[in-house]
Amino acid sequence: MNFKNHSYWAIQSVAKDESRLIKPIQAYFKTHYRTFTKCKSVPLLEGYLPFKYKHFYWNLNKEMKTFIAIIPNQDLEEKRQEEQYKNCAWLLEIHIYEKLNYDNEPNYDDKVVSNMNKTQKFLNEAFDSIDFKCHLLDEYDDMNRKKRWHNSSDTD
Repeated sequence: MNFKNHSYWAIQSVAKDESRLIKPIQAYFKTHYRTFTKCKSVPLLEGYLPFKYKHFYWNLNKEMKTFIAIIPNQDLEEKRQEEQYKNCAWLLEIHIYEKLNYDNEPNYDDKVVSNMNKTQKFLNEAFDSIDFKCHLLDEYDDMNRKKRWHNSSDTD
Protein backbone atom coordinates (compact mmCIF):
# COMPACT_ATOMS: atom_id res chain seq x y z
CA MET A 1 0.00 0.00 0.00
CA ASN A 2 1.21 3.51 -0.74
CA PHE A 3 0.12 5.86 2.05
CA LYS A 4 -0.80 9.44 1.26
CA ASN A 5 0.32 12.26 3.56
CA HIS A 6 -2.78 11.91 5.71
CA SER A 7 -4.96 8.85 6.15
CA TYR A 8 -7.72 8.03 8.58
CA TRP A 9 -8.99 4.54 9.37
CA ALA A 10 -11.68 2.88 11.46
CA ILE A 11 -10.50 -0.33 13.15
CA GLN A 12 -13.20 -2.98 13.41
CA SER A 13 -13.03 -3.81 17.12
CA VAL A 14 -14.65 -3.45 20.51
CA ALA A 15 -13.30 -1.37 23.38
CA LYS A 16 -12.06 -4.50 25.17
CA ASP A 17 -9.76 -5.23 22.20
CA GLU A 18 -7.46 -2.40 23.30
CA SER A 19 -4.65 -4.61 24.61
CA ARG A 20 -4.90 -7.05 21.70
CA LEU A 21 -4.74 -4.12 19.28
CA ILE A 22 -1.94 -2.15 20.92
CA LYS A 23 0.54 -4.86 22.00
CA PRO A 24 1.52 -5.98 18.46
CA ILE A 25 1.98 -2.36 17.39
CA GLN A 26 4.16 -1.71 20.43
CA ALA A 27 6.18 -4.83 19.60
CA TYR A 28 6.69 -3.59 16.04
CA PHE A 29 7.86 -0.16 17.19
CA LYS A 30 10.22 -1.81 19.67
CA THR A 31 12.04 -3.47 16.73
CA HIS A 32 12.81 0.10 15.57
CA TYR A 33 13.83 1.23 19.07
CA ARG A 34 10.66 3.33 19.23
CA THR A 35 7.66 3.40 21.52
CA PHE A 36 3.94 3.53 20.96
CA THR A 37 2.99 5.59 23.98
CA LYS A 38 -0.24 5.75 25.93
CA CYS A 39 -0.93 9.47 26.26
CA LYS A 40 -2.92 10.93 29.14
CA SER A 41 -1.52 14.46 28.82
CA VAL A 42 -4.35 16.99 29.05
CA PRO A 43 -2.89 19.45 26.52
CA LEU A 44 -2.49 16.67 23.94
CA LEU A 45 -5.93 15.24 24.68
CA GLU A 46 -7.38 18.73 24.17
CA GLY A 47 -6.18 18.53 20.56
CA TYR A 48 -9.17 16.24 19.97
CA LEU A 49 -11.78 18.58 21.47
CA PRO A 50 -14.77 18.68 21.44
CA PHE A 51 -14.24 14.95 22.04
CA LYS A 52 -13.02 14.09 25.52
CA TYR A 53 -10.78 11.07 25.88
CA LYS A 54 -9.17 9.37 28.84
CA HIS A 55 -6.16 8.45 26.68
CA PHE A 56 -4.90 7.63 23.20
CA TYR A 57 -1.76 6.03 21.76
CA TRP A 58 0.79 7.72 19.56
CA ASN A 59 4.22 7.66 17.96
CA LEU A 60 6.11 10.53 16.39
CA ASN A 61 9.05 9.26 14.37
CA LYS A 62 11.17 12.18 13.23
CA GLU A 63 13.52 9.93 11.26
CA MET A 64 10.65 8.50 9.21
CA LYS A 65 8.74 11.81 9.25
CA THR A 66 5.59 10.11 10.56
CA PHE A 67 2.96 10.58 13.23
CA ILE A 68 0.68 7.64 14.05
CA ALA A 69 -2.12 7.69 16.61
CA ILE A 70 -4.85 5.33 17.72
CA ILE A 71 -7.79 6.98 19.45
CA PRO A 72 -11.09 5.66 20.77
CA ASN A 73 -14.05 6.12 18.45
CA GLN A 74 -16.27 6.89 21.46
CA ASP A 75 -15.32 9.52 24.01
CA LEU A 76 -16.04 9.75 27.74
CA GLU A 77 -19.43 11.35 27.03
CA GLU A 78 -20.30 8.49 24.63
CA LYS A 79 -20.03 10.72 21.54
CA ARG A 80 -18.53 9.01 18.49
CA GLN A 81 -16.03 10.52 16.08
CA GLU A 82 -17.28 8.21 13.33
CA GLU A 83 -20.95 7.52 14.03
CA GLN A 84 -21.39 5.31 10.97
CA TYR A 85 -18.68 2.93 12.29
CA LYS A 86 -20.27 1.80 15.55
CA ASN A 87 -18.55 -1.57 15.10
CA CYS A 88 -15.16 0.17 15.25
CA ALA A 89 -14.09 1.05 18.78
CA TRP A 90 -10.71 2.41 17.67
CA LEU A 91 -9.57 4.85 15.00
CA LEU A 92 -6.16 5.14 13.36
CA GLU A 93 -4.60 8.27 11.93
CA ILE A 94 -1.37 8.32 9.95
CA HIS A 95 0.47 11.46 8.88
CA ILE A 96 3.60 11.73 6.75
CA TYR A 97 5.51 14.97 6.87
CA GLU A 98 7.39 14.97 3.54
CA LYS A 99 9.31 18.18 3.99
CA LEU A 100 12.85 16.96 4.47
CA ASN A 101 15.80 19.13 5.35
CA TYR A 102 17.86 18.52 2.22
CA ASP A 103 17.07 21.74 0.36
CA ASN A 104 20.69 22.85 0.09
CA GLU A 105 22.22 19.45 -0.55
CA PRO A 106 23.20 17.83 -3.84
CA ASN A 107 21.04 14.90 -5.00
CA TYR A 108 18.03 16.34 -3.17
CA ASP A 109 15.48 14.39 -5.26
CA ASP A 110 17.30 11.08 -4.74
CA LYS A 111 17.31 11.59 -0.97
CA VAL A 112 13.61 12.44 -0.91
CA VAL A 113 12.73 9.31 -2.91
CA SER A 114 14.98 7.10 -0.78
CA ASN A 115 13.53 8.44 2.47
CA MET A 116 9.94 8.19 1.24
CA ASN A 117 10.55 4.54 0.29
CA LYS A 118 11.82 3.87 3.83
CA THR A 119 8.84 5.72 5.28
CA GLN A 120 6.35 3.74 3.19
CA LYS A 121 8.01 0.45 4.21
CA PHE A 122 7.90 1.50 7.88
CA LEU A 123 4.21 2.44 7.65
CA ASN A 124 3.26 -0.74 5.81
CA GLU A 125 4.95 -2.87 8.46
CA ALA A 126 3.29 -0.90 11.26
CA PHE A 127 -0.09 -1.19 9.54
CA ASP A 128 0.41 -4.93 9.00
CA SER A 129 0.94 -5.39 12.75
CA ILE A 130 -2.72 -4.47 13.26
CA ASP A 131 -4.58 -7.78 13.42
CA PHE A 132 -8.00 -6.22 12.85
CA LYS A 133 -9.92 -5.23 9.75
CA CYS A 134 -9.39 -1.55 8.96
CA HIS A 135 -11.73 0.65 6.92
CA LEU A 136 -10.24 3.60 5.06
CA LEU A 137 -12.23 6.72 5.92
CA ASP A 138 -10.23 9.43 4.19
CA GLU A 139 -6.82 10.05 2.67
CA TYR A 140 -5.21 13.03 1.00
CA ASP A 141 -1.90 14.69 0.23
CA ASP A 142 -3.07 18.31 0.60
CA MET A 143 -0.98 19.84 3.38
CA ASN A 144 -3.42 22.75 3.83
CA ARG A 145 -6.47 20.65 4.64
CA LYS A 146 -7.67 20.59 8.24
CA LYS A 147 -7.11 17.44 10.22
CA ARG A 148 -10.17 15.21 10.36
CA TRP A 149 -10.27 14.54 14.10
CA HIS A 150 -8.59 17.57 15.60
CA ASN A 151 -10.25 20.75 16.74
CA SER A 152 -10.69 23.46 14.15
CA SER A 153 -7.70 25.52 15.29
CA ASP A 154 -5.32 22.71 14.29
CA THR A 155 -4.10 22.66 10.71
CA ASP A 156 -1.08 21.09 9.07
